[in-house]
Amino acid sequence: MTDDSTGGPAEGASGSEGPEPVPDAATGNHWKQLVLEMEEMADRHRSAGWATTVLHPTASGIVDDPEPGIGVVVSREAFDALDTTVSTRTVEEYEVLRADLPGEIQILTVLYTEDAETAVFLPAAVDADRLADLRPRVGTRLYTHVTPPEEDATISFTHDDPALFFPGGDAESDEPGVDAP
Repeated sequence: MTDDSTGGPAEGASGSEGPEPVPDAATGNHWKQLVLEMEEMADRHRSAGWATTVLHPTASGIVDDPEPGIGVVVSREAFDALDTTVSTRTVEEYEVLRADLPGEIQILTVLYTEDAETAVFLPAAVDADRLADLRPRVGTRLYTHVTPPEEDATISFTHDDPALFFPGGDAESDEPGVDAP
């Protein structure tokens, strides 16, 4: 995992396929590791007195609509918990952890509301080629859109340092078989 600090529907309106299940069999072990790291980080935050919302998506993918980025589908219960968490707070910072795998990029975004000491943990797995195709359209902002399965509501987060989400950006990535610094 790489640690890069601060900085609609699950699929875009371009007629692309629906959201992809998270994770597929080829990257399942890496996904399990990402979820384990996410849970450990959330535990550390809770131990320090922070409120946490930990999301476990059922699907994720690329959104290539007017607000391009990553789309994540979570259960209705998780969506409602997220809505309760962020409806009265402002996300001030975020941290990105990324694993670059063959054909897939796994991302953990941690959103922070410092004033309320609240952290939201949001993992996603996206197709590496679709993410690469998205890069020229992102500009200076990338979005994360979270929806429930019914897709009747969306909570969106803006990221002003999109390079953190892309291989070859400001971040070094964990590649299978390579120890992170």
